[in-house]
Amino acid sequence: NTSEALVAQFATLYADESAGLLIEIVVPIGDYSELPTLELNASVVASGVSIVAESAPAHEQRRLASSSGDATISSSQVTLTPKAGHQLIRTLPGAPNLRLRRLTLQGPVHVNGSHVDFDECTFDGGSATEGGALAVVDKGVVEANACSVTRNSATKGGAVLIDGGRGAFGNCRFEQNSATDGGSALHVRSTT
Repeated sequence: NTSEALVAQFATLYADESAGLLIEIVVPIGDYSELPTLELNASVVASGVSIVAESAPAHEQRRLASSSGDATISSSQVTLTPKAGHQLIRTLPGAPNLRLRRLTLQGPVHVNGSHVDFDECTFDGGSATEGGALAVVDKGVVEANACSVTRNSATKGGAVLIDGGRGAFGNCRFEQNSATDGGSALHVRSTT
């Protein structure tokens, strides 16, 4: 099971052999569903963590580029989906910096008192009470570049909720997000 392999790789971030290292997890193209919440906390011994989508082979990239102008081709994506009702990723105070690159995230990400960078990620179809795609709370810091945030829903902050944290979104697109009580795209309660 590919999801089990990803969870096992994530567990190594807590193991002694990762102590002090910058760890990069390269995720092969495919769908990873029914994932438990992937959590980074102060017990992680790696000094930094990157989770990066594997690139399609060069010959496939050329073929895909010539067959369509659309940059997102489902056969060359890494899609991460949590178990129903779970957060996909949660970071807590004391966690090392986390960087996510070229991933499709189909569940909420909760950044609490830690730092997460998103590059070329797609947040699609997440749902939560607060922050359908992303919640940045209690001195959390998020920097997102060239991300797409679509079809997420929540009571507050359909796409993003910021409460006591900080978010920077460069060249990001927010579309078709919904919130029943404030901020379809962005709900800011307070910032640091």
